[in-house]
Amino acid sequence: MTFARLASLAAVLAAGLTLAACSPASGGDAALKKEVESLRKELDDVKLVLKHAARMDVDEVADQIREQLALEEKVHDIPEGLSPTSGPKGAKVTVVEFSDFQCPYCYRRSTEVKRLQETYPNEVRVVFKHFPLNFHKMAPPAHAASMAAQSQGKFWEYRYELAQHYGDLSEANLIAAAERAGLDMAKFKSEMKLDASKQARITADMDLGNKVGVRGTPTFFVNGKYSRDFSFENVEKLLKK
Repeated sequence: MTFARLASLAAVLAAGLTLAACSPASGGDAALKKEVESLRKELDDVKLVLKHAARMDVDEVADQIREQLALEEKVHDIPEGLSPTSGPKGAKVTVVEFSDFQCPYCYRRSTEVKRLQETYPNEVRVVFKHFPLNFHKMAPPAHAASMAAQSQGKFWEYRYELAQHYGDLSEANLIAAAERAGLDMAKFKSEMKLDASKQARITADMDLGNKVGVRGTPTFFVNGKYSRDFSFENVEKLLKK
């Protein structure tokens, strides 16, 4: 567990909630319902926080918590670049998601994103950033395949068809998802491979994520601010203000 991950979890616990995300420290699956309920379902993370906190200098832990809280207050200017988007520019709420196709938490949270897109297509803009974690070896080819879908204007259809296969991102499943998304299969198969240009896009997104403080997936920024408690309901509250 990294210091940043520890600080993030400690800050969440201090608020009475818990963070559900894939990171180099988590690696497992967990049910994602409501944030308060997830406190009970992530006892392993709680134990890790307590275990590591006992080994660390109190001032060091405090510094990491302060760093995490400062991150949550900063408004970031996150360029869209070549990222897949939905919703109009100038929407009242812009959600930037750093995601990993092999991450179970990303799969669960994708339903929240899809619900926002379907319910508020003109009020919410969603921007997708590629952030495959280094221990998810099957993720980069899946992200490359999603770029091939994007070139046909069907990134989001493909994203949601592929989401259910987070545990098995075999080439067969990448292709099956494309078929269900209604892609031109000959074109998709010719463009789906991870090449230098696609890897460069992934690297650029990951460099950007590291710059703005992404430590695990999924990580959301809402109107430029890091969102520890991202949910359909919380975005809806912003829309109604």
